[in-house]
Amino acid sequence: ANLPEPNALASAKFYSFVEFVTGELGRVQPDTPNRDKLVDACLYAIEAVRKSLSVINVSQQAIERLLCTHVHRELFNTNGFLRTRAVFVLGSFCKGIKSWSNAESYQRLLTDVLPLLGDSELPVRMQTCFSLSSLIQKQEAKAVVVPQIVPLIEQYFKMMKEMDSDRVISTLRHTIKYYSETLSQWAVSLCEFLVGHFSTLYVPVSYTHLTLPTKRIV
Repeated sequence: ANLPEPNALASAKFYSFVEFVTGELGRVQPDTPNRDKLVDACLYAIEAVRKSLSVINVSQQAIERLLCTHVHRELFNTNGFLRTRAVFVLGSFCKGIKSWSNAESYQRLLTDVLPLLGDSELPVRMQTCFSLSSLIQKQEAKAVVVPQIVPLIEQYFKMMKEMDSDRVISTLRHTIKYYSETLSQWAVSLCEFLVGHFSTLYVPVSYTHLTLPTKRIV
């Protein structure tokens, strides 16, 4: 009998693993024992093998269905850690999807992600801000983002005040670049807000009270 090629065998095992994980997610119910731990493990596993999904020819439609069916619902989980995990997984996968095959599904998903910028838990707010860098840079996202662009920018500034993070600034920069035409009418106000924000971070250093050593230090 002809044995399968090593790569083909590895791909088959890998595909079985992905099917097992998605199957577990599909069987999860609200009253499933240790539900949150199970869902977290499955989402972690799926995200960990994200870059290898193309190797086993998992279609984009299948990935979109996975995100919209099993990940989207965790945005409403009462467990803040799982809300954070869900937003992280969505942001990771969306980096590799240039355009969704079903724009309406993506818009519903994004509509439910944006409110998490005002979540009661800081890790959820921060991860949402980080993930939006990839989530909003899509043509189909404009229908959701453009009507909320000013409140969205304001939320970024709140994040910047809560935590000094280059990734928040990066998300702000990507948003301004991608939605430059929409933001042009608020350019002056935006610049004034930026100046005001960064001026509060600037602390002048005074050297008037520094004294130099009078003796040579050996």
